[in-house]
Amino acid sequence: MFYVNIKRFFAKHGLITNGVRFNIVSESFYKLMVGVADLLTERLGDEGEHLLVNLMEKFGAEDGKKLKEELNLGDSLEDAADAWLIMGNVFKVKMIAKKLNKNEIEFHHPYCPMWNFFKSKGKIYCKTLCLPYVESFAKAVSPNIEMVIVQPPTEENTCIKKLVVKS
Repeated sequence: MFYVNIKRFFAKHGLITNGVRFNIVSESFYKLMVGVADLLTERLGDEGEHLLVNLMEKFGAEDGKKLKEELNLGDSLEDAADAWLIMGNVFKVKMIAKKLNKNEIEFHHPYCPMWNFFKSKGKIYCKTLCLPYVESFAKAVSPNIEMVIVQPPTEENTCIKKLVVKS
């Protein structure tokens, strides 16, 4: 019996679906991030981790600024929340945003592919790789916003964060 794998057939002919392309690229990206994190902390200890946090903050600020310009976002809490949701969609993170009051929006992550990948490697790298990025990303959109960790990520659960208007 002749069996043709549809995904393979299309990929072989240059017709790679966005889902397949994303999965391949994102896994390679996550492997790179984890590899660099391990190497820097192995070689430089806390200083290496600090360097990586600074790098992720820089990338988040650059990406936040670019998204703000591209989508003509303002400086409000809602603009920062929308930016987070948009970036979550880019990274295939499923987020639920809940407005707690006029100054706070909380974000739950029922699915986070980065957290899943980190968990599969036996270490949750969110504090070093993800949280500095998303915080600086939000602040680049809305400088009057701060990120608060409601529940830090663990081996069992993704994090819960909120964006809060500075008082």
